[in-house]
Order: sequence, then C-alpha cells, then structure tokens
Amino acid sequence: MDRDRVLDAYERAWSEPDEDKLRACIQECWTPSSTYVNPLTDMVRGVDGLARLILDYRDIFPDVNIRPSAPADVVEQHARWPWRLSSTVPIRMLGKDYGHVMDGLDVIEFDDDGKIKKVVSFFGSTAD
Repeated sequence: MDRDRVLDAYERAWSEPDEDKLRACIQECWTPSSTYVNPLTDMVRGVDGLARLILDYRDIFPDVNIRPSAPADVVEQHARWPWRLSSTVPIRMLGKDYGHVMDGLDVIEFDDDGKIKKVVSFFGSTAD
C-alpha cells in the first residue's frame, strides 16, 4: 500500500467534519489492532477508538483544525508527521498555555501491509 495515500487518509480523518466520512478515512489507513496514544489520553485501538478520540478533540477545541506543518518523513516502516493544531479557544494542556496554536509530532509505525500500526503523538516543540 502506498504510504503517501495512507498518510493522506490519516490527515483527512483529523479534518473531516462528517462522522461517516471520518470513519471511512480511518478505515483506509487503520486496522482493528492499530493504536494511538498521546500524553493526555489512554491508548485507543481500532477504527472506533480513533474515531471517538478525533470527535472528542472537536468537543474540547471548538473549530479545531489539525494540519501537517511540514511534509512527513518516511524511513522504512516509520514516519515522522509534524502537525499544527489551531482552535478558536485557548489551548491549555499539561500545565502549558499554547495560545490558539500548538505544534506537535506523530511518530507513526506501519504494518507489513503499509497501513498504520501505531501512532505516538507528542505535543509542543522540543523547545517547550
């Protein structure tokens, strides 16, 4: 499977407002055993787990917009996907105030079929 297409589906999932289309995007890039974790959440697994997490972000951050902040770097079975989250409300997490924009980084591992196996997401830049 084309990793660029998989990463595109992952990106679209984070910005898709329609829940059915969001789930369809996730199914393009995710498996029932794929996992996602970040510093604020427990690990989520599968399409339903990631869909619920993305929908929760929309409750926490009205008008949330999550987009890549640079092209993904892919090395064999791994990718580094830098992103930027923006919201109309202040972003305050883990004792830090990011204003209305927060950068982050997803470290992605692909399975043997080229779909996403695991995502570990980090908030802020390395200087934060």
